Amino acid sequence: MLPGVPQHKTRIVDAFKARGHVVAMTGDGVNDAPALKRANIGVAMGITGTDVAKQTADMVLTDDNFASIVAAIEQGRIIYSNIRKFVYFLLACNVGEILIVFSAMMVGMPIPLRPVQLLWLNLVSDGAPALALGLEKGDRDIMKHPPRSPAEPVINRDMAIGIGVIGVVDAIAILAVFALGMQRYPATSRRRRPWPLSPCAPPSSSAPSPRARSTTACSPSACSPTAGWSGPWASPSCWCSCRVPALPAAVL
Repeated sequence: MLPGVPQHKTRIVDAFKARGHVVAMTGDGVNDAPALKRANIGVAMGITGTDVAKQTADMVLTDDNFASIVAAIEQGRIIYSNIRKFVYFLLACNVGEILIVFSAMMVGMPIPLRPVQLLWLNLVSDGAPALALGLEKGDRDIMKHPPRSPAEPVINRDMAIGIGVIGVVDAIAILAVFALGMQRYPATSRRRRPWPLSPCAPPSSSAPSPRARSTTACSPSACSPTAGWSGPWASPSCWCSCRVPALPAAVL
């Protein structure tokens, strides 16, 4: 906007905020200080700006280049998107694990996953993909997305539905494979005692769970370039935990 009296600038900022917008105000003079203070994000010029504007603003542009503001917004969107992917993946996996254990107890089945197995899945199988999601470079069209509402939570309605659906599908699939394994290997199933006194499951009965479990991920990671290295790490680790002779007895 053109130079004007400070009252006009603050009224414009208040009008945008009243309509639910996140307002960023740029300025370099003393008369810009009230509007910089009133805005959600006050941006002062680092080269031509006065000391009053710099002290009042939330952010100072050291190069006085508005393109730096666009780059900062892009990085902020990428970070927020990665946080949501990270939370989505971990919650979907953990909800599935909870439903597996709870459903098995409710129907009287032996517990498919022992405590140490759950720790192995969370630390090894889930850790690498979640870390890859947190290091994503972001979508190419992320700046084309409309601004999100300030009142929108990190876990919105769509994410909550997706977490529930993935958890239910995960539990049904693993319990079905586990029941099939008990029917195919009845001698192994007879050696399993109820939770929590039973020893760790033999590889033949516990192998389907980690392998089926390790393939569950949120949809953004399926085409994620950064997550490419997490699969070669998580899948062999679960396979080794069930097939290497020393690990099933010593680790699991």
